[in-house]
Amino acid sequence: GDFYVTRENTQPALLIELGYLNNDVDQLTVNTSNYQTTVAEIIYQSLNQYFIP
Repeated sequence: GDFYVTRENTQPALLIELGYLNNDVDQLTVNTSNYQTTVAEIIYQSLNQYFIP
């Protein structure tokens, strides 16, 4: 999308939405260590793949 945070940045930028905290199910999911570990690993692997092809 045309988001300010990525549009106005002079360096490569990434906007990641990891979940919404507008309901109990999402809030419980986002707060689990499994979810956090999985998301962190995916982000790490993705950045690694982008910067070290």
